Amino acid sequence: MKKTFSLILLVFLSLAGFAQKEHLPFQGIPIGGDIVSFSQQLSAQGWQYSEHLTEESRRQCSVFSGRYAGMEAALVALHRSETKTVYQLMLMIHVGSKAALDAQLSQLQDSLLQEHKHSTCTTSTDEVGNPATTIQVFGPDQKTLLGSITLLEHLEGKECILIISYDDAANTNK
Repeated sequence: MKKTFSLILLVFLSLAGFAQKEHLPFQGIPIGGDIVSFSQQLSAQGWQYSEHLTEESRRQCSVFSGRYAGMEAALVALHRSETKTVYQLMLMIHVGSKAALDAQLSQLQDSLLQEHKHSTCTTSTDEVGNPATTIQVFGPDQKTLLGSITLLEHLEGKECILIISYDDAANTNK
């Protein structure tokens, strides 16, 4: 009886370890899995793959161009070189002016908070003093952290860039 119970418990725990993990979504696509599958899903949504990387860079990231929140954007999908598992997305959007950047940040923050109903929002600054907003996204159980979305404004001379980072909690770069 003890052996049967132990065997059932062992099988249950093994299956629980292989259970599907929830991932932070980007435009409805879970950030997880391999880069080939992720690239195909991005392409189906109109994102175009960029060939402008060295072979060494392609082992760790893929670059795409497309539209995000109605704006032209460059997207870098970071993945592990060994497993090709996607763990982070970085978007860069050039915005015309500081006023336009502030308006886009506010609108985007509101939109993301509406999209991700179970989330919290904090503001801070990066290492050089640029304002940053981080949205922690939780699953439907409101306890499982799916990941974070960070909105960062970067001002360099007259250039205003909105940087958005999607970090999946299940596939960190650790």
